[in-house]
Amino acid sequence: MKNTALISVYHKKGIYQFAKELESLGWQIIASGGTAKHLKEKGIKVKDIADLVGGGAILGHRVVTLSRKTHAGLLARDIDEDIKELEKLGFPKIDLVCVDLYPLKEEIDNPKSDTDSIIEKTDVGGPTLLHSASKGQRIVVSDPEDRVKVIKWIRAGQPQKKEVIKSLIAKAEKVVSDYTLLSANYHSDDKIKGFIGQRTLECKYGENAWQTAVLEDGLTWKNVSMSNEDSQFLESGKFSVEEIARFFRMPPHKIQLMDKATFSNIEQQSLEFVTDTMMPWFVRWELNLSRQLIDPAEQDELFLEFLIEGLLRGDSKARSEFYKSAILTGWMSRNEARVKENMNPEPGLEDFLEPMNMQDAGDNPGNETRT
Repeated sequence: MKNTALISVYHKKGIYQFAKELESLGWQIIASGGTAKHLKEKGIKVKDIADLVGGGAILGHRVVTLSRKTHAGLLARDIDEDIKELEKLGFPKIDLVCVDLYPLKEEIDNPKSDTDSIIEKTDVGGPTLLHSASKGQRIVVSDPEDRVKVIKWIRAGQPQKKEVIKSLIAKAEKVVSDYTLLSANYHSDDKIKGFIGQRTLECKYGENAWQTAVLEDGLTWKNVSMSNEDSQFLESGKFSVEEIARFFRMPPHKIQLMDKATFSNIEQQSLEFVTDTMMPWFVRWELNLSRQLIDPAEQDELFLEFLIEGLLRGDSKARSEFYKSAILTGWMSRNEARVKENMNPEPGLEDFLEPMNMQDAGDNPGNETRT
């Protein structure tokens, strides 16, 4: 007995090649109206579903494959009782279903669509075929990407048949679930929401290590790896960058190499960049500019100097402690500290504070020898 495939697709791209491969494997092909016409024009021997169900599409093409003859062929079990009943009724047993669905999402996303057009693009027969084929444990091809894989699998003798069919059924049920959820979301005015996720990996550690990572909207996960040669190449490139940075006395974090930088040493590295890398250049520039811009007779009174205090400033806490120490020990006024912070001087803050314990012992009138 020949195996039978039922093909009903909206998008015809690639379906001829799939049907041709099945035909070469000795399969009998049944197809719905538009698909049957397309395949016949390509020279594929195909039986129109209208001949099976006793008539063509009705109700404006709303009813094509919705027939007990179709679904009996999908739901019949591989037991003598069901097979004999199919033979008695004259219904073919359908072993494979290849279906895609009307482009509902594209119609919903179309700014020119309305409720009537969206209803017309809501597939009923396609999801029903996928459901029946899934329950009947048939070969269910709901993803065009699986067509070549299924042909190769059939040619190989259908190894691990139970596992392969189970995987195809799971994908078909997901396709139907996504489609139905999309329709529910539209008709509920966005009140009904949800997504169908696919487990990609088990988390080994982390805050939610017990949870399963999922992807939605057809996204897939792929483990990214590289060969030992590529890994060594990248490591060599990193080493070369570090060597160039070392030659120019450039701290690695200044060229975005952050693996050696920490919260506690990043400020010190920045200060060393100024003192060890930039300062020699500042000195050279100062000498050269002074020679070119200042008359030799004036060089005893005038000089050129880069002010780098802004580059050497630490964080706000460090600056605050520095100013506090300078002011309280009497060698900086409060106004001088304000100027360094780009603040205007204030009256009464120009005096230097003099701590009591910084005075000479002989100058303190209260310092008298007790007898």
